[in-house]
Amino acid sequence: MARRSTYDTEGPDFVWATLQARAARARIGKTTVPIAPLPPEYADIESFFKVFTDHTIPKEVVKDAYPDHFLAVTWYTSAYPSSPRWYLEALLLTEESLQDIAALVAPSAPVLAIDVYKRAFFNITPEKKNNPGWMRQYLWGPASARTNALYYHDLILKMAGFLEGAKLLNQLVKPGSLSDKASNWLKYTAQDQRLRMVLTSGGAYGKLSPELKMTVAETVHKDWADKGTGREDELGSAAMQQLMDAVQSSIGVTKTEEELPSQYEFTSKMYDDEPEIKDDLENEQQDVDER
Repeated sequence: MARRSTYDTEGPDFVWATLQARAARARIGKTTVPIAPLPPEYADIESFFKVFTDHTIPKEVVKDAYPDHFLAVTWYTSAYPSSPRWYLEALLLTEESLQDIAALVAPSAPVLAIDVYKRAFFNITPEKKNNPGWMRQYLWGPASARTNALYYHDLILKMAGFLEGAKLLNQLVKPGSLSDKASNWLKYTAQDQRLRMVLTSGGAYGKLSPELKMTVAETVHKDWADKGTGREDELGSAAMQQLMDAVQSSIGVTKTEEELPSQYEFTSKMYDDEPEIKDDLENEQQDVDER
């Protein structure tokens, strides 16, 4: 009998997602297909998962038994904008050591908790990090799909960590004035990504033809595939132009350079074409004045 693959996903959270999927199959009795065991380096995470998901065990007991694992899963499930999760994941995309990352995340953050988080929830090997296709599918695509505040906390911080390193990333999250480099980078990147999000979501994207939607889907991610390879010219320039052309050709977009009239003249046919209505109104007003 064939064995099921070791992992149920190849994303950065493949260890935790695999444990969740296996538990779900066990609950509904789908245990007929032999499952390859997780590698030994994830044995501690598997042991923690069993007690963490056992609702007969109080969470206080689980926390006392696995304090570092419990802290890591707390970070992972915290999806609010100010959660340390976004900063932590961005730091894990830099070249910083786990010890340095722990010191940056929080003064009391244990190194083991950072290690558990990396192995269970944000497991990106150097091979994956240098694989543009994998990064586009599992990191940039999902991150750019976030909206509102999470969009900036997640995507922009990850971009800073991956493309510029910890120095610029830390300038973005610390209070105080940004350097000229950090300020210009943030302004340009935020504007570029915001335009992509506007063009590829909502009503504009929905009105595109299937062919143009394919163009949008390909061009919006093309730059990510070229990042770090030396092939990119300017972040988003080619993709953005193609996206705007596709939207404009489908729904019609007024170009900003086109001259628009500064004054508009409004006329009413009620008075010009129907003078009797005007006379009636004047008579009514005269009656009111006389009364």
